[in-house]
Amino acid sequence: MPVLPVVNTDMAFFPAHIPGMGIISVVLGIAAVVVFALIITIALFERKVRAVGGSEDMPRSRVEISFGRGKVSDGETIAPEEAAMQPSVRLVPTITGRTTIAMVDIDAPSRANPTSAEFRHWLVSDAPVAPDGAIDVPRGDILTSYMGPRPPPGSGQHRYVIKVYAQSKKTLSIEEPAAKWSSDEYAKKNDLKLVGTTIFVSKA
Repeated sequence: MPVLPVVNTDMAFFPAHIPGMGIISVVLGIAAVVVFALIITIALFERKVRAVGGSEDMPRSRVEISFGRGKVSDGETIAPEEAAMQPSVRLVPTITGRTTIAMVDIDAPSRANPTSAEFRHWLVSDAPVAPDGAIDVPRGDILTSYMGPRPPPGSGQHRYVIKVYAQSKKTLSIEEPAAKWSSDEYAKKNDLKLVGTTIFVSKA
């Protein structure tokens, strides 16, 4: 009977005994962590876009808003009285052409029961953009006069979303009521391209 060769499995087939395998394992581990982090980041960004009623166009500019108190960070909570007057709006980076600005309450009358969302608080079209990104709202066409946050007492926190669109048509109009409005549908109907959004929170 032939004698079969004995294979030392402890040394022949285990990666631990391959020169450099330890370094390769570390590199692969780091790569896996990076990929996982990217997947989570993309998922969170898409969730935010859906939360603010984002369209198919992905925002490509940062929208900066400032009230009398100063600049408001994305997601910041401010008192209704601090946002009583319309903000200044700036795009970073800037774009050329004219813009449409919309501000909506996506939690009307409450986040638990948003039956009136979106509620339109502001709509400006034909607003030119300066080279520094500042949007010249006074030179635009005011379709819905600015109305600051007015969360009903006891309704909790409300998210107010400001969207800036690139505008291709020269003249826009608005006929729909403020309550149960859809900024996405309005943008689609008027060939508006979303270029940036920001959001602030306010409560009574």
